[in-house]
Amino acid sequence: MLTPLQAQNDAAQRLYQQGIFQMEAMGNFTAAIEIFEKLVADYPQNKSLASRALLMAGRCHEKLGREEAEKAYNRILEEYSDQREIVNEARARLLALSERPTQAVHTGMITRKVWKGPYACALSNISPDGNYVISTDWTTGDLALFELATNQTRRLTNKGPRSESSAYALFPVFSHDGKYIAYTWFEDNSDCGLRMFDMESGEVQVLLDEKSLYFQVLEWAPDGKSLIVYTMENYEDTRFCQYFIEKDSLSLLKSFNHHLNPVKVVFSPEGKYIAFDSHARSLENQVNINSIDLETKEQFELVNHPSENFVCGWTPDGTQLVFISNRTGVNAIWTIPVKEGKAAGAPELLKTDVGFSITPIRLTERGSFFYGVDSGSRDVYIASFNPEETEPFGPPIKISQQHEGSNRAATWSGDGRYIAYTATRQQKPAAHSNAVIIHDLETGRDQNIVLDISMALDYIAWSPDNKSIALSAIYNKAGQQLQGLFILNTTTGEIAETIREGLNQELLFKPAWSEDGKYLYYFQREQPDLRYFLLERNMQTGHEKALLALSEYIVGTGNEWPTLELVYSSHGNMLAFSRSSALNRRSDLFLIDLKDNDPKPRAIHTADYPEVIRRALSFDGDEVRFIKSRLDEKNIHRDFELWSISIVSEEARKIKDIPIEFRLFSLHPDGKTAVFNMGLHHNPCEIWVIDNLLPGRK
Repeated sequence: MLTPLQAQNDAAQRLYQQGIFQMEAMGNFTAAIEIFEKLVADYPQNKSLASRALLMAGRCHEKLGREEAEKAYNRILEEYSDQREIVNEARARLLALSERPTQAVHTGMITRKVWKGPYACALSNISPDGNYVISTDWTTGDLALFELATNQTRRLTNKGPRSESSAYALFPVFSHDGKYIAYTWFEDNSDCGLRMFDMESGEVQVLLDEKSLYFQVLEWAPDGKSLIVYTMENYEDTRFCQYFIEKDSLSLLKSFNHHLNPVKVVFSPEGKYIAFDSHARSLENQVNINSIDLETKEQFELVNHPSENFVCGWTPDGTQLVFISNRTGVNAIWTIPVKEGKAAGAPELLKTDVGFSITPIRLTERGSFFYGVDSGSRDVYIASFNPEETEPFGPPIKISQQHEGSNRAATWSGDGRYIAYTATRQQKPAAHSNAVIIHDLETGRDQNIVLDISMALDYIAWSPDNKSIALSAIYNKAGQQLQGLFILNTTTGEIAETIREGLNQELLFKPAWSEDGKYLYYFQREQPDLRYFLLERNMQTGHEKALLALSEYIVGTGNEWPTLELVYSSHGNMLAFSRSSALNRRSDLFLIDLKDNDPKPRAIHTADYPEVIRRALSFDGDEVRFIKSRLDEKNIHRDFELWSISIVSEEARKIKDIPIEFRLFSLHPDGKTAVFNMGLHHNPCEIWVIDNLLPGRK
């Protein structure tokens, strides 16, 4: 039985987690402030948590552009001087808010949120007048226009439901006069091309349709006659090109002998130069900014600094380039003078601390800077689990207060002593994980393993002896973006073995170990025919063999993606995984008996849309636990449920409804505790604007 003090501390912790959830998962800063302030008022004796709640309240006030942030931080210094760590953080925040070089200080800056959408900021764009947001409506795949003044959304294209066609639009960009939108169009067979939508006539014009190339529009020329286009061929050769609309011709600007991940390209006001940054996921986390003279094709270096630097735009007179840099430890806005495409002076700080991992969108002629913030950061939580209770999950407790909002992909070790999860340690847009954290439940200590890879597929599988972790990752090596499967030694923190790596193969989802640790099972998808193979690797000899080819079970086209997250049963030497097909409007739970000489997937449960089998979760004796959901009229997954099915009788039963936030969870071996990611699976995009960013322009 809990003592009164323990009960109070538990209640305070639950309140704190509610505030964090409103702040990070829901993006409701006002509600979060109310919860944090209630905690401070109701539980003043818990100084550690009360001071941290006050710190979080200050961060929320900063998001809302309020002066109350400074009051919250000063209150920490006055009332919680004995909380050294929190005091240091509060002082750092006060310093960041107060730092303004005299030559860059001007009044009138206003930061405000203008829009919140369901998907990543890199997939949205805003009109030059700041009145409209263009993005993809993923319920159909069409272009969708959102009017900020009326909160109304309308589809600009009409391709029909996704059940009939999985084609979709991506990367829309407004022309400078707002009359046209250029975008990439992906067909059902994954071919893509460039399209242009006329805002006045509503007509769509096909610009480029080369089957062998991947296209992405990066920017319109100021005169609207050409586009800067990023192209890629055979997943390797990448180029910047200028596409001339009337001539229907591509002009090469720059070739790269490696995979390049473009972030932002901007034209100078007169259209003579472009400035760009490139995020190649280098090991040093350094991103520089360059310019190209469009007439001579000559390239110049504008910003070269051992930090991450991202283009925002040119000042209207073309004399300065505005960019974001984390050279001071936080993302801040800087300017650098430019003359004839070259740097003409030292950078100057314009505005400090604009947030973590933001995406520059548009700098307008009036000096307003629009940027995106992926607001739905997920984090790792632990909670008790009892499917017999009305509420199967107990109060969630966040595992770590370090790097909050950037932790995910938690998985239990086989003996239940450790939890491993990945964490982002980069401030760049679209940052991926580059660290693995191993949390010891017995000692409460964390082992931080920073890797020389940036992981985009955050799947972890523990070996039975806890000495190794299998990681599926996308990473950078020798200037190329590769895909691979690695074995991490948990004792040394080093990559002990590279199982697979290459350009034309894709390792998807979570691998699985055999009970004795002698074998590793994983799926591999090969380009370009998109065939899937289930491979078995002997971890002692390195010998591999394909157990089966899944091309007849999985059609790798369009939106038809399998959920190849393997679950291993030590009881029966079996594997389970699920597959969902939008085209066939059904999903299946498969079982593979590894004792068979010629193993074949056996469908033990099928669900027809709108019901969907989301993922296999775990084996429980002769039963497989799995997650089901239901698609609503907008094809959004709702009503998540935990199910179990007998592998003998194939009789399935629903165990319990589960909250949507708990759908990605890993069960402790005893089945009584769960670790999970709480927060939205797709981080919602908030678009913010800093009005009057540039001195002297209103």
